[in-house]
Amino acid sequence: MEAFNKNIDALEEKTKVFIQKWKEIQSENQQLIERNKRLEEEKGQHINKLNKVEVKQQPTKSELNANLSKIQEALDQYIERLDACIELLNIELNGK
Repeated sequence: MEAFNKNIDALEEKTKVFIQKWKEIQSENQQLIERNKRLEEEKGQHINKLNKVEVKQQPTKSELNANLSKIQEALDQYIERLDACIELLNIELNGK
């Protein structure tokens, strides 16, 4: 009978330890859930900031048109120079 009581006492002690650990894990789990929520919110805020920065960095249509105009002007100048070079070469080759 004494051995039975010792086994019951040991089982009771192990049950108390189990319940204590279970409560600790529940508490830690709740803290992790809350932390995860905060991190998700922060992530969303960072994504919003990045999206705003990306939108601001994209050139407008007028900026694109201005850049295209500058490129077109530069190309026209190069074409004029090439035409002049070709004309000079033709003059040299034809002896004029």
